[in-house]
Amino acid sequence: MKNHCLVTVCNEKYAVGVFILLLSLRKNNITNDVIVYGNKLSKSSVNSFLQFEGVKIIENSSDKPVNLSKVEAIKQASDYDFVTYLDADCFSIGDINKHIKEVEPVFRIRFRSANENVLRFHSKFSDESSKKIPQYFQDMWKGLFDDPSDECQIQSTCVTNCFTVSKEYFWVLDKWEQTYYKIHENFIKKPNDYKYMMHTNGVSISDELALNAVLAYTNEKITTSNYKLNLEPNSHIAHFGCNPKPWHFWHPKDLRYVNYISDLFSYAKKEQICHNFLKWQYHKGLKFLITPVSYLYYAFFRFKRAYTKILR
Repeated sequence: MKNHCLVTVCNEKYAVGVFILLLSLRKNNITNDVIVYGNKLSKSSVNSFLQFEGVKIIENSSDKPVNLSKVEAIKQASDYDFVTYLDADCFSIGDINKHIKEVEPVFRIRFRSANENVLRFHSKFSDESSKKIPQYFQDMWKGLFDDPSDECQIQSTCVTNCFTVSKEYFWVLDKWEQTYYKIHENFIKKPNDYKYMMHTNGVSISDELALNAVLAYTNEKITTSNYKLNLEPNSHIAHFGCNPKPWHFWHPKDLRYVNYISDLFSYAKKEQICHNFLKWQYHKGLKFLITPVSYLYYAFFRFKRAYTKILR
């Protein structure tokens, strides 16, 4: 068995995100094998990825939304003892090697703080979510299982943009996938009852909430380990968690990363790594222009999203 593989999922819209992820890993001497589970990637994107040693592209021919392919993607690394999954909008700040060394069976995932948990749920649940999982979700989740645990096993929600799982816990992935589809079936039958189980994109059921349902109410023992990839400012996994993403244009909250991303593209140039992803907003010398445009673009983005919701 091989030891530890990194896995990500993307389509062409997120190809530049994967390229930034790969740049950040290799620039920081993280040499683990990487599997990119790609859906309808262009030849140019594939060629860009394959320039990095240890990268394997596996074609995902499914029409599922990208966020529903995580379990399938991780299972492509079944030859490895450990898998760290990373969303395509994650990237490494510094050398994270010491944080991804595992020797014992593990399901290592980050749980939100109380303040973050409030933001995870609809505002109508804000009074409850700062203290615990809102009762609505407890009731919904518990009803998904034939023999659920008596009490909710989690106090906050986990985050699925980055986590590590060993083969011994692959059964959790199966249960996660099964639970997602059960929520989806229930939503088709009773959309109003399950409307708060939607992904923030407003289109599909949240894969993240499905995993939280498993961790909360499965009667099989799951021991989660403390997440280590957010502990040190110079050695952690960062995440472009907000929309818009930098490849559309910078969200104001992400402007702190302009210099870092600019340096990654400078590294690509120095190492003669060919690609078609370079845009003017990745040049730190133009930050005086990037910053005001970022606020203007974000205002436009919010207006467009609000208008789209009205039309639905």
